[in-house]
Amino acid sequence: MSIDVKGIDRLMNKLNKLDNIKGINAVESVVPTIELALKAGASWAPNSVQYIRKCEIREYPRAYFVDIGLRNDEVDFDLWKHLWFHNWGYNQYYYGHKTGKYTMVHSMWFNNALNNIGDVAINKIKSELRVEIKKCLEAG
Repeated sequence: MSIDVKGIDRLMNKLNKLDNIKGINAVESVVPTIELALKAGASWAPNSVQYIRKCEIREYPRAYFVDIGLRNDEVDFDLWKHLWFHNWGYNQYYYGHKTGKYTMVHSMWFNNALNNIGDVAINKIKSELRVEIKKCLEAG
């Protein structure tokens, strides 16, 4: 004895397609936007903004990460170290002696640039994923 439910095959196919959606394409689509925002945030250092770029892509079973910034193995740290130190601020030394001055002119420039572009990036990822979901649901 068996029960035949009509349309269950189509429903199962749609669910399988939804389960196989890869979000990495949606995440990678915002990389140029974030790179431009970071470069604009570091516009005070025009010689070093060229070192801000996509560094690494990490894929986990339910999450995707793209590292964007200054962690580049192929570029010498001396070329972009002032971007790093200016983000956090630093104590000034003169010939190895403390001056008592703490520089924080551009402190938190990286975080501020990311905060300014965060909502735009999230909305772009959401719209890309909506398109993928619609494709899966429309294809029978």
